[in-house]
Formats: sequence, C-alpha cells, structure tokens
Amino acid sequence: MGRRNTVKTCFGPSKLLSWNMVFAVTMLPMCLGCDQTEQRDRPPVVTLVSPAVARAGTQVTISGRHFGIGGPRDGVFIGLQSVPIEIWSNTDIVVRLDIAAIGHRLLVVQTDGHTSTPTPIEILPAESPLN
Repeated sequence: MGRRNTVKTCFGPSKLLSWNMVFAVTMLPMCLGCDQTEQRDRPPVVTLVSPAVARAGTQVTISGRHFGIGGPRDGVFIGLQSVPIEIWSNTDIVVRLDIAAIGHRLLVVQTDGHTSTPTPIEILPAESPLN
C-alpha cells in the first residue's frame, strides 16, 4: 500500500496547527522587521500631490512611497511650517492646509531623518462664507 500524504501537526493529528503554520508565524515578525528597516533607510518619495492647487483649510493627499508608519520625527512641511497630519500610511498621507502660507510653495515629507525632494503646491486663500 502506498504511503498517504499527511501534514504533521504540533499537537497530534486532531489539531489544526501544522508545521507550516508554525514556520509562518515564527518568520512573519522577522520579515516585517526587515521591511521596516529597509523603509527607514530610504528617503520618502512624493509621486503626487492632489489637488496640486488647494484652498487653505482643505485636505490634500500626498501619494508616494517609503513614508513608513509615521513616527514622532516624521512630518509634512510647507516652507518651514509643519502641516497637521490627518492620515499617515506608507504610501499616502492626508494633511489639512490650515496655514497662512498663501501662494506657490514647496511641500516636503520628512521621515526618520530623511527628506523628500520638494514638490510644488499652490495654496489659495480660504473661501469666505456667504452672507
């Protein structure tokens, strides 16, 4: 009779935890850690600012890569002024333009001591409320 293919388990044949699962769970933190280390060693890259012309007080989405997870030393700056972060992920950042820097400006993303290439943005005055 031929040998039947079976999956070895940690706690006997009735348990669902296989050696493959043990290996995956054991190696997952190391893989994630490697990725985070690589992210910290690379400067952030801004590929798109949307909208590129925005009014003060509105949201702007910054898309790119190597933004990391957003730590205490990370931020978005327009000129020398920090911009409030609403959402931060490795590929997208959403900020609110609550600054008085009206006109053509340069936006940079700073992550873990690295700074992106400056990206142009035009900020228009906030709309006045209708009477």
